[in-house]
Amino acid sequence: AIYDLVAGLVWEDHYKSGQSGGKAGINIIEWNGADQTGKDVKNGLYSLHIIVSNSTSQAVIGKGKIMVNQ
Repeated sequence: AIYDLVAGLVWEDHYKSGQSGGKAGINIIEWNGADQTGKDVKNGLYSLHIIVSNSTSQAVIGKGKIMVNQ
């Protein structure tokens, strides 16, 4: 999931276990710089959270920052 700096959800996608994006090890996920409605996001810093979940819980297993300059 990608969030703006006030913790507003900008974009997210879901990947099933074993699929590209949901495999153990290295996964490559592409984001086109657009929000959930398809509108380009503003230039700036965004927060990336890698979240794993199952039917009863979820956990953030990775975090990072993304700089957008379109």
